Amino acid sequence: EQLQTLMETALDALITCDTRSTIIGWNHEAEKIFGWTREEAVGQTLTETIIPPDLRGAHSAGMKRYLESGEGPVLGRRIEIEAVDRSGRRFPVELGINPIPTSAGLMFSAFIRDITERVGQEQRLLGSEYRLRNALAAMKAGAWDYRLDADGMIIEAITDDRTREILGDDAAVPPAGRTRIHDAYRAEVAKAWSEHLAGEVSRYAVEYRRIVDDGDVVWVRELGSLVEIEEDEADALAGQLRRPRRMIGVVEDVTSAKLLEASLLDARKLEAVGTVA
Repeated sequence: EQLQTLMETALDALITCDTRSTIIGWNHEAEKIFGWTREEAVGQTLTETIIPPDLRGAHSAGMKRYLESGEGPVLGRRIEIEAVDRSGRRFPVELGINPIPTSAGLMFSAFIRDITERVGQEQRLLGSEYRLRNALAAMKAGAWDYRLDADGMIIEAITDDRTREILGDDAAVPPAGRTRIHDAYRAEVAKAWSEHLAGEVSRYAVEYRRIVDDGDVVWVRELGSLVEIEEDEADALAGQLRRPRRMIGVVEDVTSAKLLEASLLDARKLEAVGTVA
């Protein structure tokens, strides 16, 4: 009775079959996911109910191989695969299968979870990342993702190639500690960083001059903002940090824009002098 209750209250579909793939057990969650009642499913085969037509051959071959050799590459671990419900809808599932020796012969138990929503979220996230990468590429900008300790120091830095190209070794260093910032802007950058961390301004936004390896000076624009850390990530960091924080931002080399701005300003000055003359 306890086992039956456990099966019926499981959050995953729990299906049991014999060596001929005939369904023996079918819990309540399996009814919800696949649309077959227990009475309808028991006695049918997996290939008649939940396995898509193009995967049925692979299933039969895998069952035969296990019975002959005792080897099954999908047994004893979780995999992601597609299943089909009673209406013919095809959808992604997470599947775990284990063989069960019993006095009545060998059986197999399968735990199945519908992961349609998770896969959809992953696809939307990939789409967002793709659009972000293309937008940054069009801007010739880079992105950074910093995990901060309670004092605002970076304990983990995730940066892309463009960020490292613009900032060099400073890419993994908090702005206040970067060595290549021009002395005239060092205090301004540190102030912008600390004010945002303290919640005094809504975002970290600053433009400054940076000295590169050949001694030239380039203009850099940085924008960043603190974001909420997800609960599981916060739990993982809780032992290391008193107050885990995360900041995401972008960095852009705006030297060309600054030179153009200076040229336009000079042109306006000359035009003004000409007008006066």
